[in-house]
This record gives sequence, C-alpha cells and structure tokens, in this order.
Amino acid sequence: MIVTTSSRAYTATGDFEFTAPALITVDFQPNQANEIYVAAHVRKAISVGPCQYGNYTLTQTFSIVQGMVEEHRLFMPVVMGE
Repeated sequence: MIVTTSSRAYTATGDFEFTAPALITVDFQPNQANEIYVAAHVRKAISVGPCQYGNYTLTQTFSIVQGMVEEHRLFMPVVMGE
C-alpha cells in the first residue's frame, strides 16, 4: 500500500486482510488542504478456469483539511461479486 501526500510518500508491505489491515500514519500540514493519493495492490489469489481473482490495484484520491482532529483512517473495502 502506498499513501502519497504533497510532502512525501508512505508505504506498507506485507500480507494484509480485513482482520489485519495495513496501518499507515501520515503527517498532515496544519490548517490547509492535504491532497492524498492511496493505492493498494491486491495480489492474485486464485484462478478458476478463465476467471482470475485478485491481481488489481485499488486507488483513491481525496483531500483532508487538518485542524484539531489528530487521526484520520481510510478503509478501502473490497467486495467480491459472484
């Protein structure tokens, strides 16, 4: 997982899942908009016939204005369809 701000990039590597998520602490600039880009790659899990599960990247870009709040958490849930 990579979290990029205007000032630097933060990374976390490993095997993450719903019960053991990737946690990254990000330092925000106070009293201004902080542009955030998050990318998380989902590794290939299995292939069943021609169908492959996993092997894609989830991304999200958003802005946070840092004020009195000390902590922000972003959850990127993955919902697998049938």
